Amino acid sequence: LHVGRELLQKSLLVFIGDDNSRGRLLFDLAVSSNVDVLPLIKGSNKSSAVKICCPFNVIKYQKVWMTLIDLPFVELGDGTLKFHGQFLSHGNALENICAETHCRIRVYGDDFVDPLKLCRPYVLISGEKLGGINTAYYHVTRLFARHYRCCTCKPSVL
Repeated sequence: LHVGRELLQKSLLVFIGDDNSRGRLLFDLAVSSNVDVLPLIKGSNKSSAVKICCPFNVIKYQKVWMTLIDLPFVELGDGTLKFHGQFLSHGNALENICAETHCRIRVYGDDFVDPLKLCRPYVLISGEKLGGINTAYYHVTRLFARHYRCCTCKPSVL
């Protein structure tokens, strides 16, 4: 299964090219193959994290922990979805979380530095230590909760 997943992963990464959907693809493949997956525990601050060999990491194919959070959205009158994530860039919140946890946090979406073509916008948290991932996940979801208190957007559920 591991070899099959790696071959499928390589083929799909070639197909996607440089699109910023790669993080979503790697995360979803790892979750679906159930390899090194820690499930999200309802009601806890622990992330649903996976440990994968990351081909676009600084050190090629270094194993890293990774989790992601879909951006919330508002459905407009014409049925299109307007994703919310700008609230994450207010102040230095993400930079402070990265400094505390030694994780990398990127927001992927058309309204951000990293546009997408093949999936919905998301926040990708990656790092070498699971504890850091869980702490970063907790802090980012707290930013989401604060945003939900003053906005009508809905959590993204696929």
